[in-house]
Amino acid sequence: MDDHFEAFLNSTYTATVLVAPVGYGKTLALCHWIEERMAITGSNDIILFFSCNALMNVHLGGGNLNSWLISLMGYSNEEHFVTLLENQHKKDGYVFLMIDGIDENLFRYGQFQVLINQLIDIISIYRLNACFKLVLTMRLSTWVNNSYLFKNTLDVCFFGNLSNQNPVSNTPLLSINEINELTINCNLGIQGSLPNNLTQILSYPLYFQIYNKQYKNNYNPKNIDKMSVHKLIFSFMSDKLCAGPYSAEKSFLIKGFVKEMDLMKGIFKVDKCKVIDLIKRYNNAYLELLSIGFFQELNTEYDILYKTNLEFGNAYFCEFSIAKTLLFNNNDLFDEKLVQTINQFLNIEYRLGIIKWHLIYVVETRQYNSLHLVSKIELTANDKLKIIDFLSDLLNNDVLKINDNDALIQYFNHDCDQDFFDFYLGLELINLNYPKALNILLNHKLSTEKQILVYSNLAIISIIALDLNGLEKYINRMSAFSSEDYIGLPINPLSCFKAIYSYFKYGVIKNDCFDDITQFCFNPPIKRSGFRDRPANDVLYFIGVITLKICQNPKKTIRFINAVNKHYRPITESPTAYNILFKVIMINEYIIMRDIEEAAKIYNSIQDTFYRCKNHITPFMESLFNTAKVIVSSSCEQYASILTDIRVINVIVDKLDNKLFKIYVLALHLKDENSNVYSTLYKQILYDYKKMIRQNQLSLCLFLGNQVACIG
Repeated sequence: MDDHFEAFLNSTYTATVLVAPVGYGKTLALCHWIEERMAITGSNDIILFFSCNALMNVHLGGGNLNSWLISLMGYSNEEHFVTLLENQHKKDGYVFLMIDGIDENLFRYGQFQVLINQLIDIISIYRLNACFKLVLTMRLSTWVNNSYLFKNTLDVCFFGNLSNQNPVSNTPLLSINEINELTINCNLGIQGSLPNNLTQILSYPLYFQIYNKQYKNNYNPKNIDKMSVHKLIFSFMSDKLCAGPYSAEKSFLIKGFVKEMDLMKGIFKVDKCKVIDLIKRYNNAYLELLSIGFFQELNTEYDILYKTNLEFGNAYFCEFSIAKTLLFNNNDLFDEKLVQTINQFLNIEYRLGIIKWHLIYVVETRQYNSLHLVSKIELTANDKLKIIDFLSDLLNNDVLKINDNDALIQYFNHDCDQDFFDFYLGLELINLNYPKALNILLNHKLSTEKQILVYSNLAIISIIALDLNGLEKYINRMSAFSSEDYIGLPINPLSCFKAIYSYFKYGVIKNDCFDDITQFCFNPPIKRSGFRDRPANDVLYFIGVITLKICQNPKKTIRFINAVNKHYRPITESPTAYNILFKVIMINEYIIMRDIEEAAKIYNSIQDTFYRCKNHITPFMESLFNTAKVIVSSSCEQYASILTDIRVINVIVDKLDNKLFKIYVLALHLKDENSNVYSTLYKQILYDYKKMIRQNQLSLCLFLGNQVACIG
């Protein structure tokens, strides 16, 4: 805003127009600018600030805006006002006429154009007086529909960044630094960085005001989660849609508009002509929806066609409205019928947001027994990860108040639905928030096998993070189960975890579990449940192959992978963590066996999958791909590429806490007999390796075999 006005005042332009959608804080920013301006220049400026409502009263009274302005200043004719402008110019001051919130929807047909014409007349009359400045603010829809009225004022109107390249706004949202400064000024006490999704919505001054109102006196960092954005939006909806007059009419209009949208094709606008009868019937409610920016009217013009489309003010309003309408059409039930409807919208832009609003509804109305149906929604791995993160935050908020929630107590008092349990398990879901999701499952009265599987997932996360204390904790919990409880599992996770812990902590290889894995390779339990295709078994085979890496016997590892590939599930080109994980392990083993051609072939297949299905790739899958990239670079001695790829691995570690893959590739380079031990790169790798060993209290020879001397 400061930059815009500085450029405007240093130019010869007479007027400027501030354009932005609802919520961008045009009025707020303008008021702050006035306050700062008056503090700097004292009384040299004359600032006349009006809302569009004031002009509407003048206009409806049949008055002329220029005559009204002159009378307002206490003058009888135009010459006296010009004299005032000349005196202001001598004092290096300005006369600002600021009109806020010019909205075409406040006027009847034809009246708005008359108003704009009178404002343009004022610009023409005083354009030669350098100290007269006209400032207008208007919404995006008003500007888009009426910008043609200003086409003859380009030499006197300053539009700033508003151009054909940027037709949306010349009023910027709050920057991250401004948000941080405001949180300090508002005494919110926020420390550290806010989540990206919350920062994004707090950049809208409208929502920052709501957030400040909610948390000014009871701010708590624990309140910041994936629900924060939806809490803000819902607070706005409750205030603007559900409270006050016409609430039922507004709800009916929204449903009527959504009904006319072609959701199957992802079209989220409706021709005004199709809903004109609804608008006439509920005109007051419609005008309110326009005034709060829930809807906006946008004109489109083609060679022989001109029409007005109604669109939602933003994506959040669109998602909320569609979700609410789908629920209404389904008798307010989240059931299999609604899930089938959701699955029809596989490719629409707002599908994920719609599902999130449905989950909020389920939890808020305590329909917990319907939650298992989320497992029947068709989701990509990436979308599934986002839904599980979101749902876990939702349920975690309720768990904190479980004593006041009999429905939740009853829900957790039973074993978890098998489909829902499988939905929550999967290698691709591993991220920093995954432990929270798994601990939600532990609130159920799970069967012994399910408890073992949940603890196994938590132990894997500890291994990936090189958190030996966490791994030891889960080993102790799993040791409480009897040996008979592990018989039905294809791989015994407890014996594997004990072997991994012993190797990571002390560098000692325990052979107990390897006998079981060897027996699995030569005599797989085909008739047992271990070969049922389900995410829980993916996890167990991951544990098995990671354990085998301790032996550093590539042929044995390949034999295990081939057994899994043959008897459990074929390793394919699909973008799943299961496929990518085993391919990365195979790449490494073939390189160790000097079969570079086979390793390169597998790497190329991963690379094709990664770039072909990038939207399906989760952070864990991305870390697997980058690990493969570094391993392949090492075999080809592309040292410049290695350095770049290690930096990529560092980014993944920061984002995912995936230290296991990093220390493995570091050890891989340290073991390479072709490495130049005197090079800067080698020294940096050695430093990073020793630092990770020290910080995580690991064995000195981890993944180095007998080459301990190289880190001395």
